[in-house]
Amino acid sequence: MLLTVDPSTTEAISNQGRLELVDDVISDDFVGHINAPGLEGTGPARYRSHVETTRAMFSVFRNELDLVV
Repeated sequence: MLLTVDPSTTEAISNQGRLELVDDVISDDFVGHINAPGLEGTGPARYRSHVETTRAMFSVFRNELDLVV
């Protein structure tokens, strides 16, 4: 299955910190491939932890998407 990511969703979650949207767009079987302390498990909780950790460590971090057609 091909999943299309809406750039506005990435903007809202990663760049604005709107973590309430994670449950709407991340499936329960999501598997993250970044190994770091505190990023255990799968699903929305893991993704949310990843975003929180990244935003806490790098206050000026921006996840910019380049769209390729």
